[in-house]
Amino acid sequence: MFSKVFQVENLNIIYVDMNDIITYKICTSDLTQWMDARIQELENSIAEKELSLGNVSGLCKYCRYQTRCYNDGNGLITKPLSIPKKYN
Repeated sequence: MFSKVFQVENLNIIYVDMNDIITYKICTSDLTQWMDARIQELENSIAEKELSLGNVSGLCKYCRYQTRCYNDGNGLITKPLSIPKKYN
């Protein structure tokens, strides 16, 4: 995506919490078309006032919305690890 600005040789995401540090290596493929399609999907979801389909991956276990995705049937297919907070 940024190859015209600078060359990316390797890309990592680092997850840090109070107990652990985890590094995920990311493939450096061109995701421009995927991002355009995903943005359009999200814009359509907002316009139609519906939840968009989730992008299920191993990172879902760190997401605070995993229970919502599981209950709504929009992606997460394994039992969620999180417990949703009750908001008034």
